[in-house]
Amino acid sequence: MASTRRRYHDNPYEDAFDATVVDARAVEDGFDVVLDQTAFYPESGGQPCDLGELDGAPVVDVREDGETVVHRVRVVSAPSGRVHGRIDRARRFDHMQQHTGQHVLSRAFVETAGLATVAFHLGEAACTIDLEGPAPDDAAVRAAEALANRVIVENRPVTAREVDAADVGSEVRSRVPEGTTRVRLVTVDAFDVSACCGTHVAHTGELRMVRVLRRERVRGHTRVAFVVGERALADYARRCDVTDGLSRRLTTSIDALVDAVEALREDATTSRRALRRVRRRLADLEAQRLWERAAADAGPRVVAEVLEDADAEAAGAVAAAIAARGDAVAVIGAGDGAVVCAVGEGVDGDVTPAIEVARGMGVRGGGRGRRAQWKTDDPDAARRLIDAIATQVRRTLGGRND
Repeated sequence: MASTRRRYHDNPYEDAFDATVVDARAVEDGFDVVLDQTAFYPESGGQPCDLGELDGAPVVDVREDGETVVHRVRVVSAPSGRVHGRIDRARRFDHMQQHTGQHVLSRAFVETAGLATVAFHLGEAACTIDLEGPAPDDAAVRAAEALANRVIVENRPVTAREVDAADVGSEVRSRVPEGTTRVRLVTVDAFDVSACCGTHVAHTGELRMVRVLRRERVRGHTRVAFVVGERALADYARRCDVTDGLSRRLTTSIDALVDAVEALREDATTSRRALRRVRRRLADLEAQRLWERAAADAGPRVVAEVLEDADAEAAGAVAAAIAARGDAVAVIGAGDGAVVCAVGEGVDGDVTPAIEVARGMGVRGGGRGRRAQWKTDDPDAARRLIDAIATQVRRTLGGRND
């Protein structure tokens, strides 16, 4: 099949065009349509495809098949003759900003840190590049970001041209695939030259700004997430809203916000430690009370109770405190429907009998060894489970509870 003329290389700002249908093949959700020419960019080089309409029918996917561009169109009957295409312009321009911004940022990492880009992905929320070499620190990342934004402010021209592969010079940042005869070079004036088939803005000023979001090590490379243009401005506005809101709530200036949050974090850590000590003490006291209420007999002492004011964590702490007495089995319920069973080290057995009972009653949860836990939203079901487990434990282990 003849190659498709790719109008987006001639004018990436074009969002409407007319073309002739060359082929239309039925697929499950419409037709795969080939045109003699198209402004739709097919997914390639880390950049997603364009979306839009063809004679009013949704174009939901665009892909390459050799030199041909195939459009997946959701339509009942096969398109034919002359058709009118319309690109989702907002999506296209966003992709132009992100992809051109990637070129600028990738070159910035080369210039400031000597790190080459080996992969690029243009995502719906953020973009990523994978850098080859040692992981850059915060200063290196911010230096690359600052250089990229300086190039944006300078509003440098961005141009594209096709050359023979043999004429590609050493200044080209990206690698040209083997077997390529013609190469499309995208140039950011006096800054970067890269082999690329994507869509790009005409001047760097259209990028508005680049913002690096985060970085992480992935399979020996550093993956840098970033946003450009409208995405970057939206991210900046969101961060301002968050910091302004925190500043108001903490009644402090933005400059002192980090110190204020750190002070709160330290206070919370201290409070949590104090709370844990109090809860342990309360659990010990409650365990002592329940222990004294439970009658001793041959075999382990079985303590089975529901603590209406307790949650699962508190019930677990009480059960653990009872089991710590050695020759004891605790089956403690909480007001939120949790049930905890703990078996002391002095008991010749484990929670297996309790697990079998709960499984037979269809209550979700489980455990192993000397501790198990279940959860039910029905307080009556929790009470029945506790009674059934206590009965089974007494029968199996020979304990008794009055």
